[in-house]
Amino acid sequence: MKIEEINRLKHEFRLSNLLRYPKEFEIKLIGLTEEENINYDTKIKDYSTKCGCDMGRIFLISSLFGYLGLLVTFSVKFPSNNYILNCLCFSLVGAIIGKFYGLIKSNLEINKIISKVDHELRTPNTHLEK
Repeated sequence: MKIEEINRLKHEFRLSNLLRYPKEFEIKLIGLTEEENINYDTKIKDYSTKCGCDMGRIFLISSLFGYLGLLVTFSVKFPSNNYILNCLCFSLVGAIIGKFYGLIKSNLEINKIISKVDHELRTPNTHLEK
């Protein structure tokens, strides 16, 4: 899919379309140089392929250590006395929260790039004076 207009770019990468980003696209915005188009295309492709796994992994490990810290430091009583089940529940919740955080973070980065491109296209000749 070839994206030539900023409105089409905004439409394809809106937050409500988070899980259905176009898999194959090429950004060729009218008004930008070839080098700028390649630069923005690369950045947006990089962020659009992120699935949130990195943040999910970080949150999973953090929640695991958080659970163990609560257990050792404060001797917290949980509804279930099964330590393995509690540990799995904490890890699962942390991983899910991290996954969604990673997806939303990548979408915000894409929208920041699109806003920058939109600003460059609306401000006459500023992107050519570099």
